[in-house]
Amino acid sequence: MAAAGGVTGETAATYLALVESGDQHKASLAEASALWALGDRAGATDAVKDSLKAMDNAEPERDTLLLLWAGRAVASGRPGVAKALLDDLVFAPEGQEWRYKATEAMIDISEGRTKAGVARLRALHDDPDVPRQGVEDAMATACVLTRDPAVAKEIVQGVESAAAARCLAELGIDGPSAAEIAPDGPLKDFLQNR
Repeated sequence: MAAAGGVTGETAATYLALVESGDQHKASLAEASALWALGDRAGATDAVKDSLKAMDNAEPERDTLLLLWAGRAVASGRPGVAKALLDDLVFAPEGQEWRYKATEAMIDISEGRTKAGVARLRALHDDPDVPRQGVEDAMATACVLTRDPAVAKEIVQGVESAAAARCLAELGIDGPSAAEIAPDGPLKDFLQNR
């Protein structure tokens, strides 16, 4: 598969490089990445925690991986794992401070500290120096994590995305509210006609 090219080939090549690296922590990371790719999100995040925590601090990608997997953990319903990974982060990678803060906000929301989490996300959303698409993706994820319709509407206020609209629709929030934030296209048409 590594020779196949494209995303599949790249994923396979990365997997092989990690497995064949001779480093047990990198091999464990490869296995967790494979679990993630196969859809076992919770299993992947549980499996990767110890490997990342044991990885040498001098490893150039360590902080990036900790941040990536912390986001994956909270999105997979494992806020405790996400917190543990963030606790091991020496510094957020350059330009990724906003992602660290967004992950903290998602942890707050998933653990019931919705007021603090929503305030963090709103502050990031209003910051012109933060990538808007990235924050709106985090907001859509937080919407799913809350499962509270009132909080969900507050989280995605001012966001226009299909993911946020789907979240509202899945929470049973009336079609017109979800349709307002859906981008033009089939999803918006569907939600408007519900």
